[in-house]
Amino acid sequence: MQALGTWLLQALQQLRHSDGSPATRIYGPRTWDRRGATIAFNFLHPGGRVVDERLVDRLASAHNISIRTGCFCNPGAGEAAFGLSKERMIGVELSDAMSFDDYIARLGMPSGGAVRVSLGLASNFADVHRFMSFATKFRDLGDVPADLPPRLGC
Repeated sequence: MQALGTWLLQALQQLRHSDGSPATRIYGPRTWDRRGATIAFNFLHPGGRVVDERLVDRLASAHNISIRTGCFCNPGAGEAAFGLSKERMIGVELSDAMSFDDYIARLGMPSGGAVRVSLGLASNFADVHRFMSFATKFRDLGDVPADLPPRLGC
């Protein structure tokens, strides 16, 4: 699994837009060493804006690719990934009258979370190749459709 994971991690790190800017932002260790079998990341638009993970989920489903999207699993991981300081978060509370999307917007988060790709015992080179073929669809991605479903929470 390490060989597949190393190949996938490197391929995601090397994915670029036609202007040379990175098409992904990887979270966690940059190598397979001391990394579990899951890679958490976001696709990026040219210019660095995070691609909404709901769009990634929609397109993955349409291509019969299983991924996980949404909030980060560990407390504080989203705040660290998106550079949210304690000061920025003070006073921004999720109230009963506020949707989760409203809360994310109020915090100034670029997205509600991340994309997670996991390798397992049955994963093989064809799976990794198929996922990377899918990932190239995010190169030079323009606008995201406005009809994405609301986030119901983490």
